[in-house]
Amino acid sequence: MLPYRFQCIRCHRQNVNDGATYPVTRSGATITAAVTGFCQLAEQKNVQISGIIANKVGSEYHAELLRQALAEYRLPALVAWMESSDKILTERQLGLKIPDETMIPDYSSALHVGHGLLMRAFAEVAHKTPTIPHKPRLQGKTIAIARDNACCFIYPANLDWLSSHGAKLVFFSPVASEHVPDDAYAIWLPGGYPELYAQQLSESTSWDSLHIHAETGTPILAECGGAMLLGDRAPFLEPLPELLRIRSDIPRAAYRT
Repeated sequence: MLPYRFQCIRCHRQNVNDGATYPVTRSGATITAAVTGFCQLAEQKNVQISGIIANKVGSEYHAELLRQALAEYRLPALVAWMESSDKILTERQLGLKIPDETMIPDYSSALHVGHGLLMRAFAEVAHKTPTIPHKPRLQGKTIAIARDNACCFIYPANLDWLSSHGAKLVFFSPVASEHVPDDAYAIWLPGGYPELYAQQLSESTSWDSLHIHAETGTPILAECGGAMLLGDRAPFLEPLPELLRIRSDIPRAAYRT
């Protein structure tokens, strides 16, 4: 098994399952079924889950029940748990608010970490994960990345990976009408909240340069909110006529990309 990772499970005592929450009975038995399923799926991808982080745990006693249940079935250990709290992260129609827009509650008193188990898990990672040499795949290539308030969901690890393969990263802002660099080898439109900047984006001149690149065959990766930017603003993408659909017949605001 090459990569190791931790799996986070949301735990509730009540019998609720909204697709992201796994109910845990007072005996903690339900967590074993959820973790078993995650482990089996991970093995199919040659990944081993090395620890479990449980969220919304009722008490220390509840956490101990979860530990015992995992140990009984020889599943990955509970390395940390977050107790239920009345502190919540504020949300908007399509997800969480970003840190610059709201105060993030202090959860330090609610987070309980088994430092010995956590360090042991990381020790296994360091010992068993081999170093795989690679040849830079993007040496001398310019990757144009949209980055502004509308396109803000960018994981630093992805930038690090691109740089490690020799890519030159150049950022541009669709909100500010900045053009895509002429020498872009590929274009990345990350996720974010473009619906909050509809006016600026509708008037942006960034699309002219994006249009030119699309016509000349430049690869474009658009994910989540970034894909929303290519809706009716991108008539050159004929294969994707229904890239974005706003529906009024569902109780929650949503988009599908």
